[in-house]
Amino acid sequence: MSIDPLFSSAKSQQLYKEGAKFFWVHNTGPLGCLPYSVIYNSDPNNLDGNGCVKSRNNAAQEFNRQLERKLSQLKEQLPHSSFTYVDVYSAKYRLISTAENQGFVHPMEFCCGSYYGYHIDCGKKAVVNGTVYVLGSLLNWRVSREVNNFLETTGEL
Repeated sequence: MSIDPLFSSAKSQQLYKEGAKFFWVHNTGPLGCLPYSVIYNSDPNNLDGNGCVKSRNNAAQEFNRQLERKLSQLKEQLPHSSFTYVDVYSAKYRLISTAENQGFVHPMEFCCGSYYGYHIDCGKKAVVNGTVYVLGSLLNWRVSREVNNFLETTGEL
């Protein structure tokens, strides 16, 4: 995975020439903690202490390291610009890691959703790859929902 196509110097230079001087860039979150990651990669040897898929989180962290390096390069290339790097990964992973202490119920349970042709409704049973899942019936205070609605959640905490 390479960050260069996303933040090519030519694209950044063009924005800079057109007057863009302030950039707000947030990294990617802990992809291994998304419900679909856990369902489809549930090998216990590949899960961390919070039940997240280690390999996916490692890939997300590598992406974030490359992003940070690229932003450092852009700061040098665009001397009158300002880059704000927002570490969303750490904030979201901290929320997941301390979910029960923050009042969330069943931190790794998710409410509903769709993934590769599967649609699972809240409060229903679904069979995915031979495993039966019974999903929570409450929309509120499920970490998987709240991580994706992070601003709303942090405002409530």
